[in-house]
Amino acid sequence: MGAQETSYRISQVKPDSPAANLHIEPMLDFVIHNPTDNLTFEAFIAANENKEMPVILFNIASQESREDKIIPKKWKGEGLLGLTLIKEDYKLAHTKVIRILSILVNSPLHKAGFKPSVDYIISTPKVTFDDVESFNRFIASNNKKEVELIVYNSKEGRSRVVKLVPDSNWGGNGHLGGEIGFGHIHSLPVRKSEEIVKEELSTTMDTLKNSTEDIKESKVKEESLEQDIEDSFKPIEEKKEFIKEEIAIEKPIEQPITTEEIKKEETNAPSNELYEVTNEEVEKAVEVKPQINHESTKQDIQPSIEKEVERAVEVTRSIESPVKAEIPIDTKATYTQFEEDIMI
Repeated sequence: MGAQETSYRISQVKPDSPAANLHIEPMLDFVIHNPTDNLTFEAFIAANENKEMPVILFNIASQESREDKIIPKKWKGEGLLGLTLIKEDYKLAHTKVIRILSILVNSPLHKAGFKPSVDYIISTPKVTFDDVESFNRFIASNNKKEVELIVYNSKEGRSRVVKLVPDSNWGGNGHLGGEIGFGHIHSLPVRKSEEIVKEELSTTMDTLKNSTEDIKESKVKEESLEQDIEDSFKPIEEKKEFIKEEIAIEKPIEQPITTEEIKKEETNAPSNELYEVTNEEVEKAVEVKPQINHESTKQDIQPSIEKEVERAVEVTRSIESPVKAEIPIDTKATYTQFEEDIMI
């Protein structure tokens, strides 16, 4: 680009004009002219009437330039192209916008449908703003009058025409009822081109597809892991069943003690009552039946018989009355002890 480069903001495109097929965005697109043979842009168009000529366009939203072709010619409207142009430097045009920062309820901005943070006022169809003071003067001079503004929405990536009625008596401060920003910090964010958007969308779709496949694969792995865990417990369960069977073989099942068995044991158990010993039982216990040797004489065994008789008489005298002997019984034995005794 030479030193004599000039640029023009395209403010309007006439319908059915030669430029109608250039897909121009008014107030966002600029025409850049590199003069040859020292011809101005108007002279260059006139020199190429009815001839195809190149045209360079620059968009301040995407910050991209593109080249197209157009045939200047007479048509039913004014001019050879059907464009309304404003001479302006395109390089800093993206910084000369008014950003809507906040909006109060029921304010003029709110009623006009502005969106905070994402809406940028580019210009009017005929007037651009070099600074925030020029914008404020324009708004104040149109108090309670409807004005048209070219507004760009950074979220949607497109511009629209908004009708606004500034009103100093709307019920709050100012004519608009909101906060605005101006300068480099509030410049238009760079809009992504259609190709980049398509590429990013394709990348996103591929990522989602891969994520879906990863989720499916992860689910398969999870099911496989659950099956492995389940299979790992099978030997343990089988071992537990085997141990239970061995215990059942080695240790016989304990049969419950019936009431009849308890009564039978109680009947056979020794009583804790006193037992009376009679004289006959004592005499029987001490009776001695000597073995007689046939070879012995009567004289030899007589003294022994007499001694035994005397001994028996003495024992008999010592037990003239019955003797009671207590047989100790363990009355503190519990049912549990009795049951263990039976098992043993």
